[in-house]
Amino acid sequence: MIKKAFINALALQPLVSLGSKLYQHKVPVFMLHRMACADLGISGHSPELLRQSLSFLRTHNFNFVTIDDVARAISTQSTLPPKSVAFTIDDGYLEQVEIATNIFAEFDCPATFYVCTGFVEGDLWFWADKVHFLLNNCNDAELNKVMAVFSDVVSKSAEKSVCLSHIIEYLKTCPLDRINNVISAAAAEINLSLPVRAPNGFQATSWESLRASEKRGMMVGAHTYSHPILSNESENVSEFEIKQSTIHINEQLHNPSKVFCYPVGRQQDFSKREVAFVKRLGYTGAISSEPGAANIGDSRSLFSIPRFSYPDTKEDFIQYATWIESFKSQFRPT
Repeated sequence: MIKKAFINALALQPLVSLGSKLYQHKVPVFMLHRMACADLGISGHSPELLRQSLSFLRTHNFNFVTIDDVARAISTQSTLPPKSVAFTIDDGYLEQVEIATNIFAEFDCPATFYVCTGFVEGDLWFWADKVHFLLNNCNDAELNKVMAVFSDVVSKSAEKSVCLSHIIEYLKTCPLDRINNVISAAAAEINLSLPVRAPNGFQATSWESLRASEKRGMMVGAHTYSHPILSNESENVSEFEIKQSTIHINEQLHNPSKVFCYPVGRQQDFSKREVAFVKRLGYTGAISSEPGAANIGDSRSLFSIPRFSYPDTKEDFIQYATWIESFKSQFRPT
């Protein structure tokens, strides 16, 4: 309650306007993932909280820009309108486009959907979702068999949610071929047949839906072909992932984003090699998942633009969207 009152006090219109002038070079870029959808059993961002967040920004005269606008400003060292903010949504799930497009369009906010094109093409579904599907479809006895495959990673006594977290973190250290082989081996232990196409709750959007979203003011960008952690892959695989997704995006969309989005996007998940591939394909910038506001004055960040994970409360959103977070970050140890 104290934090809520404090944030709301600092977010009064005069203070927001003053803070924005002091930190005009800082632009918050928000990163969203799954949208909550009870009908599909999906937990994720609350549509109502997203509406409240966008309403706050509109009421306080913020300016909605695209991530391409942010990259262009960094590249040319030019300014953006006062109180600019951008939104991105990663992966390309069905409910993301269906739910979020309506909300963003309601507020004339041009969000950018970053999609894995092999997923949208129907060629694959995400390995992390396969782990969820695997653990959700085994009983206690079968769970022990699955855990035996991951005996170096998790304890047999661990709860299913803990096992899931540990398995996913372990697999993030592996190349995609290894990940798929291990998941297949675990499924074979309990005679579970993994669906070829993504089952309900894990389904991709379509190119048709993405084009319809474009017509409503959204943008679409490349997020690789199959969502590997690029730094874990060979040079050939990494280049293919970036290039193939770029080809698909350019073929299917009218005005695709010229900013690339690295999968997972932590500092260790991409390297100078990936930056070189992205530049070679003509991208004007790239985004990571490292937390922080984009710094228009820092040209070194152009191919690793930071983003804030979209938070779970309105107060946290206000903190990240306004001058408050930039002010606080000055006093954090580096």
